Amino acid sequence: MIEQQIKIGEIIEASTIQCTTQCYRLYESPKLGALIQTQGDLQIFGIVFDVSTNSIDPGRRPIAIGETEDTEEDVYNNNPQLTQLLRTEIRTLSIGSRVDTEIQYGLPPTPPKIHSFVYTCSPNQISEFVSKMNFLSLLLNSNLPAIDEITTSFLKYASEVNDSPRDFLVSSGKELASLLSSQIQRLDNMLKRLSP
Repeated sequence: MIEQQIKIGEIIEASTIQCTTQCYRLYESPKLGALIQTQGDLQIFGIVFDVSTNSIDPGRRPIAIGETEDTEEDVYNNNPQLTQLLRTEIRTLSIGSRVDTEIQYGLPPTPPKIHSFVYTCSPNQISEFVSKMNFLSLLLNSNLPAIDEITTSFLKYASEVNDSPRDFLVSSGKELASLLSSQIQRLDNMLKRLSP
């Protein structure tokens, strides 16, 4: 189940189209398709389209060090510095912003500031965001790799906070059918992913 709003990290790269957030805790990130937000002068909503863990020093890749360890947990327990040498990042596609009290679907007018805090969205915020399906065409036309998988992941994620998850997914499927009426194979693949 989706938890209440949690501060997860800070923006380290930003444009009006997408942002990169460094998570505060290693391996603790929202999942693919999650809805996140920034706050401040402009509240921006984004969908997680990539999660990665890598070295904090781009010139030094991690190396295998666990040959004599019994478990992965032992690798981290016997090398506590790893939590300071690695980082987990998420990349998000900006798909809306709040102007006054209204959600505006589409790209925000300006990117968030570097070091803006990033939060997960509460169930109420997710429900409000998906009350209109205006974000779907932006998602489907984003040209991101695996965008169909990201879109269906988001719709499944959003269905978790709906009073009737099945009805939400059926409604989403109908909207996809309208938007992808000329792309039958693509639509069929996405509808199969939405099926329980």
